[in-house]
Amino acid sequence: MSEESSKIKVLAPYLPFQTFTSFIDKLHSTTIPPIVDGSLLQTMSGSMKGQLMSVLKFLSLIDNQGYVQEKLRDLVKSYKSDTWKDTIGNVICESYNNIIDNVDLDSGTAQQLAEAFRKRGNVEGQVLDKAVRFYLSGLKEAGLTYSPFFQAKKVRKSTIKQKKIKKKNETESNDFFDEDISDNGDSKLAKFRIPIPNKGNAIIALPSNISQDDWDMVKQMLEAYVARLTKGEPK
Repeated sequence: MSEESSKIKVLAPYLPFQTFTSFIDKLHSTTIPPIVDGSLLQTMSGSMKGQLMSVLKFLSLIDNQGYVQEKLRDLVKSYKSDTWKDTIGNVICESYNNIIDNVDLDSGTAQQLAEAFRKRGNVEGQVLDKAVRFYLSGLKEAGLTYSPFFQAKKVRKSTIKQKKIKKKNETESNDFFDEDISDNGDSKLAKFRIPIPNKGNAIIALPSNISQDDWDMVKQMLEAYVARLTKGEPK
């Protein structure tokens, strides 16, 4: 490896782990395309698309152009099978080896783990907490044990949400805003805030494991409701 390539910074992924496994589940229940691109992730907001692509690249499941690697095919094939834990465990351990190389996984402290992610995972603050949470969730999914002192900080969602809402209003951004906001049975609720110029925000909360068929149904219902709002009920 050249000196120049060795200086390339790798960003530890910080996507909710369930969003990642939902994507694997989608491929498992359909088919695996030759490339992962925007058309495959059209139900996701822009930020979530970027985060998922980063996860897939970090775990070496796709290459830098998005082309599917054999490791992704093996992972999808093992999903919901007896080999799933071993397969996802190998993917997680291999991918994080450079980040947690000097951390004792059996008895290390939360500070040691966080420092490793800060220095070699290139994450800070709340992103660092989310990155550690993704990693620990991966270990749990694989049935692997780790130090009882490892614990990702819980994000104070209400405070963060208020700050982000204020920032959105001040900058009048037209980007989508999404955040896991609460438990919803077997899934998480993902919240989407869509700015409408001079009229505030449209806010939609959807299960993070929603399918394309589910979304088609929701769109039809929303269109019917909006039609009533704008035209009034027929007399």
